[in-house]
Amino acid sequence: MRYGEIKIINVIVIYNLLITDSPIFEGIKNELEQNTQILIVDNSTDENISRENKQTADLSTYCNYLNSGGNLGLSKAYNRVIDFQSQFNWVVFWDQDTTLMGHYLEQLRTDIQNNEAAKLIVPTVYSDRGQMSPRSYKRSKITNPVKGLGFKKKLTAINSGLAIEINTFIELGTYDDRMFIDYLDHDLVIRYNNQFGDIFVSSNVLRQKFSNDNHNNYQGDIFRFSKYIVDYKIFTENVSGSKCYFWMKIFYRALRLGVLHKNVSFLNEIFKMIRLK
Repeated sequence: MRYGEIKIINVIVIYNLLITDSPIFEGIKNELEQNTQILIVDNSTDENISRENKQTADLSTYCNYLNSGGNLGLSKAYNRVIDFQSQFNWVVFWDQDTTLMGHYLEQLRTDIQNNEAAKLIVPTVYSDRGQMSPRSYKRSKITNPVKGLGFKKKLTAINSGLAIEINTFIELGTYDDRMFIDYLDHDLVIRYNNQFGDIFVSSNVLRQKFSNDNHNNYQGDIFRFSKYIVDYKIFTENVSGSKCYFWMKIFYRALRLGVLHKNVSFLNEIFKMIRLK
């Protein structure tokens, strides 16, 4: 049994979306209790959206607002939570498109209180493609869904709903801010595996809409792919992954997106990265 106050800050990174249109903002604000607040980190490039989001946050007593001044990526946005380390002892990271499936914060508090050894707690996350998190892994290859609850060895998980003690988060070195959006969550969780050991899987369940599931915007896809190949390269190096698997994976994705959009620009992004090596 863990004693003492549990003070939780929920970090939601917003990109070109009104926070009032974010399902996770609406869900979390209805669960807030004493010693629990929300931190909005606004990565929006639309100044009108940023302005309205700040006005919404300023009218609340439970919402802190930080404007990134543009899209600086998820890692740098999530890392802004260290500015609040003296006020809270746990942080939960959220994606703007996550939907709660129950009383998340109530269950999280129970998990924290009843499992003193837990320093990182993850939910089970589903998308339209099935269970996305937690999963097992072998170096840089994310593999099968992990079933069951409680303490588990050698698993990885995505950002949304991931709860970690703030001091542990800082001791881990926070998110690798060289990574823009992809694999930064797996990188953090695998570092935790290596440094602290078992991860606690909660009975909490979330639904997640993934931007990668929608490929009807060429400009969005080419921008995301250009970030993806850099992020996955850093992740592969961090976990001593297979270079052969790295090249196979990014060429396969480039070919798939190239066929979809009837455009060779995705392959050109890879060649551009090779020339910069």
